[in-house]
Amino acid sequence: MGEYAENLYDLAQANKWTKTGAKLTSLQNTAKRLTTEYKDSADADLNKSIAALNQAVAAKNRQATMIYSNQVTLIATKMTVPFQPKVPVEVALLDYYGRELQIWAGTGNTAKLKTTTNEIRKTWDAVRPSIESHRGSVPAQKFDSLVTRLEAAKSSSEYGRIATPMLDEVDNLEKVFN
Repeated sequence: MGEYAENLYDLAQANKWTKTGAKLTSLQNTAKRLTTEYKDSADADLNKSIAALNQAVAAKNRQATMIYSNQVTLIATKMTVPFQPKVPVEVALLDYYGRELQIWAGTGNTAKLKTTTNEIRKTWDAVRPSIESHRGSVPAQKFDSLVTRLEAAKSSSEYGRIATPMLDEVDNLEKVFN
């Protein structure tokens, strides 16, 4: 489910609307199956986010599609916690926060950017020891450098310039566990 939501985010970001319908349908079908199998308190939030995402995609609203698809990735990530995934949940959260940086840098919302940066720092501090213990010292150093740059950022354009390299480094953090 998270993967479909991330695909929708990427398609909206690139303004590629022709493939969003199929991805949205796949996301909705997966969500329906999951909420039937696993009754969870996240169901209401998931259903609201998917409904909002459906409207955003129908309207070809780039910003709203990015926001709601990213929200679905967060819900999907939280739903995986009880299953103790191979890649720590915190790494998926860093992916979510990287997309948040892109979203809020695009709107110039520095308050949201600062809040997101604080969440990145907390999440990074929590997961870094696990990454280093899996022989991930090189990607850990690179990611730590990006977090330091984020914390020094003053403008939305500075945050925006760091967001994509940060998302690329999250991919490298994921590889440490695969």
